[in-house]
Amino acid sequence: MQNILWFLLSLSFAQEDPNDGEQTEESDTSEDDDTEKNENATPDQGTEAELKRILESTYKDTVPEKRPDTSPKTEKEASNTEKSPSPTQKKTAEQAENVPEKPDTPANEPKASSSELENAEQLSELSREELRWLQPLPQRFKQHPYQHVDFTSYTLEWGEFQVGLNTLKAGVLPRTQVGTSVPMWVFGIQNAEAKVNLFRYKAFDVGLDANWLSLPANDFRMTYLGMGANSSIRIMEPWTVHIGSQFASFSANGLPDLDAVNPFILDMSGIDADAYRDELAADNVGFDLRTSVVILKLATDLRLNRRDSWILQAQGIIWHNIDASSNFNDSDDVPSFLNVDAIFALESQGFSDISQSYVVSIAHQWSWNHSYLRMGIGWSSMEQYAFAPAILQTIDYAWRFGGKTKIREGKIRKGWRDNQKRTDNPEGAEGSD
Repeated sequence: MQNILWFLLSLSFAQEDPNDGEQTEESDTSEDDDTEKNENATPDQGTEAELKRILESTYKDTVPEKRPDTSPKTEKEASNTEKSPSPTQKKTAEQAENVPEKPDTPANEPKASSSELENAEQLSELSREELRWLQPLPQRFKQHPYQHVDFTSYTLEWGEFQVGLNTLKAGVLPRTQVGTSVPMWVFGIQNAEAKVNLFRYKAFDVGLDANWLSLPANDFRMTYLGMGANSSIRIMEPWTVHIGSQFASFSANGLPDLDAVNPFILDMSGIDADAYRDELAADNVGFDLRTSVVILKLATDLRLNRRDSWILQAQGIIWHNIDASSNFNDSDDVPSFLNVDAIFALESQGFSDISQSYVVSIAHQWSWNHSYLRMGIGWSSMEQYAFAPAILQTIDYAWRFGGKTKIREGKIRKGWRDNQKRTDNPEGAEGSD
């Protein structure tokens, strides 16, 4: 044990002090003081004290003493040490950060005092003139690009109905409608139609449609079947262009029974149905016609608002396949204005001259709350009665109801009517509430 202590003591004396001379003098002074204090101590006690002093002087640079930290600090560390907030201060600072900043207000801006608020006057109720100006008329509603459903790829809404002079239609499923032509039933022609708005992407729509009609009779049979496609492109918010085509197959054979035609139509044409019918039957006149055609359709509508719109339509046959035969030449009783002898002598196939089969028309449509009226003029390639084929395109009146759009508009009008009642009779309105 003593050998070890002396070995350590010798190491301490042999070690060079890295400090300057002043520190060495202080060390020597401290050693002298310790020696004087331990003169009266026993050998063991002096040895332990000496060992302790040697260890402290040897490892004073490696073993830190518990003394205040006097090392210099950077400005950032000093600021963090001095400004470290307490938990309460942190919570207060977070609450202050969450409070939205108030916009700077001019110093001269007047602030409403409590007395001014008490003296404020209540706004007067709307007058009849002001309420009439706010009336939800159709021309004040936002335009409806899917309003027209006859020459477009659009359909009636689910649960919507349209009852008109030309057609009766109903929306039976989403983007699906069925219908029939009322005037054809007057002539005894059975008919039906259907349309599906198959595809819609933004302002582009594609629809498929089908038409069927038949005139069953003992001596005469007529059948028509058409299938087509139509696309609608909304060029601008109020303007849409429609392009479509239809393949139609038509067949007829026998001799028409003119007695089944509406008497009013016969009176307008000046035909003596009974006389012609009996004479043609006596001559055993008949025909057999089978034809297929491809019809090209173009249309556009310019919507001024929800009520007013302009409609332009055009169509014509671009391809045909006609196979007809008749014995009309054996009789002199066929009316000349019908040109049926020339029609039933046709037999050809190929592309058609559209100038021989065109129909064009322009019309204006007024759409009100539940009804619309379409009026216009048109022209066709027919030599006689050229305006007749365009009638179905330009003249129509229909009543339309049901569907989410009409129901929503009805609720707006109902709210306006309730406000009007409260304006006319405010006391009664308050009592009813």
